[in-house]
Amino acid sequence: MSFSRTTAILLFIGAACLAGAWMYFTREPVPLAQRPAREVIGPMTLGWFSPPGDVFRRLGAPEKTGLVSPIKRVGPDGPMPEIVSGSLESLASAAVVMAHYRAACLHLGLDSPPAADILEVQPELTCYGQYGGQTISVIVTPRCDGQCLILIEVRGQVS
Repeated sequence: MSFSRTTAILLFIGAACLAGAWMYFTREPVPLAQRPAREVIGPMTLGWFSPPGDVFRRLGAPEKTGLVSPIKRVGPDGPMPEIVSGSLESLASAAVVMAHYRAACLHLGLDSPPAADILEVQPELTCYGQYGGQTISVIVTPRCDGQCLILIEVRGQVS
């Protein structure tokens, strides 16, 4: 049986992929306290490049934070906005978590809500504004008791 050059290359690539998968799945898990924040928000499949998905990714996460639930995207449906949500676990305090997300919002050009008018309707609103041609609302809810469970929701609606 003779192998062509193409077959040999394909076999080599397949072996390299299997070796990489073996190394990835047999590695020791990194404890939450040692995990860099940039590794927390991984790739999201559908709608990653929509404005709400982009804002969710760019918000990042505070240091010592890990992903608890998969990132979910619900597409727009009539008057309902597109919603990208997920939950994270952090060793940081609620004040540090909120400071991180407020700074990230400012970096993206999103504003803190004015006191009375919007907060009456959405008291949990962290920031809002225009991004990528959509009106974006970011809701961050930390629930802390030793560790913080951070619930994040980004809503986007064409304005």
